[in-house]
Amino acid sequence: MPNTKPEALPRVGCDQLHVAKMLTDTKEEATYDEPVHFQNVKSVGFQPGSSISTFYADDGPRVNYAQVGEEAVSFERADLLPDEYAMITGADYTSGLVRVGNPTPPPVAVMWRSQKSSGAYRYLRLLKTTFSVPDITSQTKESTVSFQTQSVSGKNALRVFDGMGFEFIDDDDPNLDETVTPEVLAEEWFKDPLFDPTKPYSPGA
Repeated sequence: MPNTKPEALPRVGCDQLHVAKMLTDTKEEATYDEPVHFQNVKSVGFQPGSSISTFYADDGPRVNYAQVGEEAVSFERADLLPDEYAMITGADYTSGLVRVGNPTPPPVAVMWRSQKSSGAYRYLRLLKTTFSVPDITSQTKESTVSFQTQSVSGKNALRVFDGMGFEFIDDDDPNLDETVTPEVLAEEWFKDPLFDPTKPYSPGA
């Protein structure tokens, strides 16, 4: 039987950043608001803070224990629009004016995709991220234009509902259900953070 496992290839892109405000997170359910497309993304970073500790006994290493630690999240975009800024920081936004005191940022789901050099995509999502109020840096114009982008950082937590914090899926994985095609992932992944690609896909279900 021929080997259908895809070749491991480097990723070359990042796009389709979507953010969805988390509405509830209990043992019974997790719910989200409608995702918002944050256009013109340059990069998305995720550092799970994983570590391995070693227990020593009888003059040698006897037990290794691995765990996920503090999960750092960041993204860089052309800019944050006022309503997007208020959405992720919890700031007040009224009649076009953003007012920032000591806001309480809501947890959100963060979804994006990264293209492989083969043209296939990896789809990724963080399920419960809280962002801090971002830094603002302004620079004067000089003889050469220096584009001033906006960076945002936060922390990701595990969902109470299912204990999950991070998910990803490749659209060229041969183990995908035959109904979960690259077209389905491109269409459904960013609509709902609860979209489950492990189940057979039926439009409208």
